[in-house]
Order: sequence, then C-alpha cells, then structure tokens
Amino acid sequence: MDNNVYSARALSLRALSLSWGRLRLAAGLWALAEAGPMPVFPPSAPLSEPCSLSRQQEIEEKLIEEETARRVEELVAKRVEEELEKRKDEIEREVLRRVEEAKRIMEKQLLEELERQRQAELAAQKAREEEERAKREELERILEENNRKIAEAQAKLAEEQLKIVEEQRKIHEERMKLEQERQRQQKEEQKIILGKGKSRPKLSFSLKSQD
Repeated sequence: MDNNVYSARALSLRALSLSWGRLRLAAGLWALAEAGPMPVFPPSAPLSEPCSLSRQQEIEEKLIEEETARRVEELVAKRVEEELEKRKDEIEREVLRRVEEAKRIMEKQLLEELERQRQAELAAQKAREEEERAKREELERILEENNRKIAEAQAKLAEEQLKIVEEQRKIHEERMKLEQERQRQQKEEQKIILGKGKSRPKLSFSLKSQD
C-alpha cells in the first residue's frame, strides 16, 4: 500500500511539472493516494435473489464512484489554486512577457504597414510627377512646334512682304522711267515744234497795180 501511495505521488508530481494539461490526472491520482480507504457503506438487508445482490453491488459501486469523483474534483481545485498561487509571480511575468511580445509584434506590424503606406505614397507621387513631367514635356514640344511654325510663317510672310516691296519699287522705278521718257519726248516734241516755227519761210505778199 505504501509503495502504491509513493508511486502515485511521484507520478502526480511529475505530471504537474510536465504540463498544465496533465494537472487533472495528477490531482486525481494524488486524491486516490491520499484519500485513504473509501467509506464503507452499511450493507443492506440480505437479499435472497442473486439479481438483488447484483443490484446492491451496482449501487455501492456508483456511490463509491461519485465519492471518488467529488474528492478528485475538490483536490484538483485545491491543487490548481495552490499551483496558481505558487506560480503567481511566474505567471504574471509570463503574462507581461507575452503582452510585451504582442506589443512588439503589433508595433512591428504597424511600422511595416506605415512603411508600406509610405512606399505606396512615394510610388504614387513619383507616378504623378512622371505623368506631370510627361505632360509638361508634351506641352513644351507642342509650344515649340507652334513657335517654329509661327516663326516659319512670319519668315515666309516677311519674305513675301519683301517681294511685294521689291515689286512695288520696281514698278515705281518703271513708272518713273516711263514718266521721264514721256517728259523727255514731250520736250523733244516741243523743241521740234518750236524749231520749226523759227525756221518757217517768210511769206511775201505783192500788190499789183491795176490799169
């Protein structure tokens, strides 16, 4: 009996040190080891029939099972409370450690999310700047093309104007030449007319006497 008690206690202590999941089993073994002999229920009046004996045995086994379960439950609750009290500081430290770890994880995730958002914003800003630069270059190209066309049109217009001015000058010079030639001819004609008038033969008129 002592060997069985020692074995049960050793087994229960080992189970407690291994994990919380085996605490109920260890406490149950401890309860069975320390509970002492199970209560002896007073025998019922002797029964004559064998079936009545089986029934009586079933009732006694059920009572023993219920008493064992009650003792195990009480001992488990007590051992759990004692273990929690004994490991209170350790549990608090573990809770704090896990809280700090969760906090670090959350901070890391938050920083990573912020960094992703920052990178996304930078990428979007870069895309906007690239789009604006492309639009600006396209606008500058269009303006440059328009200025080139305007300059070409202005140069062509100036050339045409120079041609018109040159044509007008030529026409004016031609008119002046024609006018000078006309005036020269007119003067020549007047000279001729005047010259002829000076060299005109004199007319003589004779009066004959009548008899």
